[in-house]
Amino acid sequence: MTEPLLCEISVPGRRGVRFPAVDVPTTSLPGGFTRQELPLPEVAEFDVVRYFTRLSQMNYSIDTGFYP
Repeated sequence: MTEPLLCEISVPGRRGVRFPAVDVPTTSLPGGFTRQELPLPEVAEFDVVRYFTRLSQMNYSIDTGFYP
């Protein structure tokens, strides 16, 4: 049984969380500390929960397996 990785189920533009507008003054960071592109998977929150739930079910547990 193979489980697709989060980056494989990623859909461009999908977000798990929407952050509220910033209500404090912003300041810029030095140039060496910023990136233009950050390659993170774009998945919804329920996709992440399902993903880790399925991975956890692959582990042996006394509730789901026989222990001699």
